[in-house]
Amino acid sequence: MNQGNGVRKQLFSLLGSKSGKGFALGVGATLVATALIPTVAKALRPLAVQVTQGAIDITEKAVAKGAQLKENVEDIVAEAQFKHYQEKVATEQEQEVSCQESVNNEVESVNATKTSSVTSTVTTAPSNSAIVENQGAIKAQGHLEIAPSAGDTPKNGKNTEQGDT
Repeated sequence: MNQGNGVRKQLFSLLGSKSGKGFALGVGATLVATALIPTVAKALRPLAVQVTQGAIDITEKAVAKGAQLKENVEDIVAEAQFKHYQEKVATEQEQEVSCQESVNNEVESVNATKTSSVTSTVTTAPSNSAIVENQGAIKAQGHLEIAPSAGDTPKNGKNTEQGDT
């Protein structure tokens, strides 16, 4: 029995120290926890389910808000791209119209130059009757003899090239 008293003394000396008290509390907590865990687990299960359900709800709402936000951003980007290309097309059309107007103005300028040149030539060119009258006046003065051309017929109606027969 001597040995039993020795173990007892050591156990009480261990429990009397600070580390011994901590050890004893740990062993006691373990025994209580193993006895209470099934009871506590059954009581806390509905609470754990509710917390998990709440987390799932929050996650679903966050995903839905994220999808809505993404859709809004995509709409904004699409609208901005549409306006950008619309302005770009309008600018290109304005440049094309301006270029076409420049070409039209240049064509009109060239046509006007040709028309004024032709008009001045036409207005300054003497008519055939004026030439014939001038030739007659010069001929009457004895200054110039001009033979009529093949297509010309004198005022008397006879062709001078064919001869008088």
